[in-house]
Amino acid sequence: TRGDGNPSAGRTLRWVRVAEMENGKELLPRIPPGEPPLRLALYYLAHFVWTTAVNQVVDELSKRKKLSGEFARKPMHIVSGIAPTVYILVLGLSRRFVILAQLMQVLIVTVLGTQSEAMTKRFSQGRTNDTLGMHAFGVTLLSAFLFVADDDPHSLNTAVALSATACLAIGDAAAALVGSSVGRTHFRSLWGSGKRSAEGSAAMFASSFLMIWLIFGACGIGIGLVHIARVAAVAALVEAHSPSSMDNVTIPWSVVTALLLTFS
Repeated sequence: TRGDGNPSAGRTLRWVRVAEMENGKELLPRIPPGEPPLRLALYYLAHFVWTTAVNQVVDELSKRKKLSGEFARKPMHIVSGIAPTVYILVLGLSRRFVILAQLMQVLIVTVLGTQSEAMTKRFSQGRTNDTLGMHAFGVTLLSAFLFVADDDPHSLNTAVALSATACLAIGDAAAALVGSSVGRTHFRSLWGSGKRSAEGSAAMFASSFLMIWLIFGACGIGIGLVHIARVAAVAALVEAHSPSSMDNVTIPWSVVTALLLTFS
């Protein structure tokens, strides 16, 4: 059964597919049929082309000083992080496709990053010798679909993985862009370097709330607004107080943990 607003209604949390039940009998999970090889090849080619194009365009704009700071770093975060949601919930592609696409993305960023000093500086917040955050982003997204999501595009586990990556992509970007542009009320991070802003944290909370609400709604899983607010608050707190370069790891896994505890 679908949830009715109570996170645990009709579902048992496991690190496996959450099966649908009807009259006490398990139904086969809704798994999209396999894509023809040629069509899949075209999808992978399209993924390679547009991700490489975004990297190159932002890199060129950064060299020409048209983009700087967070506005140069976050476009790739946004498009890479939201891509799994589009692939699974909009295009109906499989988890396997997302895993291979994310692996391709990690390789693209690694190869281009070693060849482009400007790109490395963008992703490592201006420090050419610090690429931890750049690689952690791709590896974290990849691991979410390897270890959390399953083959059912409408299961709880898949919704959790998609929410975690969307909070990282959209929430963290919103916090950075709002905080750097209009942030006025500053506070010091407990473990991170530099200052954070209340405006940036509010943007993180609001965008995380929106993404979780949209994704769980698209998956047909009931979750109360209070529960979404709690998870979004956790994401905002973790973003504000994470060590530098490690928020690409701490944000999505804190969202995974909070959502799993909500449905336990």
